[in-house]
Amino acid sequence: METERLIINSINENDKYAYFKNIANSKSVLKTFVDKYVEKYEDFSFDRYLKIPDLYAIRLKDNGSLIGVILIVEGNEDEVEIGYAIGEEYWNKGYTTEAKKCFIDNLFTERKYKRIKAAFFKENIASKRVMEKSNMKYSHEEYEAMEYMGEKKTLIYYYINRE
Repeated sequence: METERLIINSINENDKYAYFKNIANSKSVLKTFVDKYVEKYEDFSFDRYLKIPDLYAIRLKDNGSLIGVILIVEGNEDEVEIGYAIGEEYWNKGYTTEAKKCFIDNLFTERKYKRIKAAFFKENIASKRVMEKSNMKYSHEEYEAMEYMGEKKTLIYYYINRE
């Protein structure tokens, strides 16, 4: 998958450091994306990520470097839930919206899903904007739906249907 500035493709062993730097070692990113914080690169085990079937790298087209990830969290033959994260230094540049629109389009056209949903922590206003810019609509709120980083988190769900 490609956009004007990005390539979305399979994650691979060479992405370990970039994933560590942009996601696993970033407390800011991990406030918005559910994953385990890792303090030291030496302690970072990347093998489990390579085994996730629908985890994709978001890469800059000009140099191929991984700046984030997008994935299918769960689903069935008609509907999937997606998640995404992007390194903090790439925030507020439109990359997340660009990647998400492309990924959604691919899921509708190539994989023929009928509905795509995504959730964000209530306090994550930036993710709300990404969902709205991706033409997703508000679905519902799940109050204190999960515990993450020692806090009960309220999830806000958005969706888009294939037209």
